[in-house]
Amino acid sequence: MIAGAALLLFGVANQRAVNGKAGKAELRDLNAKIQLLEQKTAELQNELKDLQNRPPSLLAVPGPSPVPVTPPVKSALPHPQVPSGWVPFEFNGMTYYLTPLGHAPQLSMSEAKSPLNNR
Repeated sequence: MIAGAALLLFGVANQRAVNGKAGKAELRDLNAKIQLLEQKTAELQNELKDLQNRPPSLLAVPGPSPVPVTPPVKSALPHPQVPSGWVPFEFNGMTYYLTPLGHAPQLSMSEAKSPLNNR
């Protein structure tokens, strides 16, 4: 883009010089601007090459904050006493008990064996 602007300025300067409308001072100024622009273009191209050849830098992105984990609560009693018939089970590190609620009639999918039909 800068080189294109430099060529445009150079073309305008040459056209004016040929037409005799521009003085030698203006032509010198335009040529100095062209040289300056070409020098800046070369510097920027070198900088771009350096940036492209540089290995990508790693960015440190902070992650989510750690969630505190509470340790499981241990019972003060080594073996808690539970009523007879309770069956202990463990799920996710916690002990729970299957407790019988009494003797309920067993239901069957067959209507002939169902206690509801015996009324």
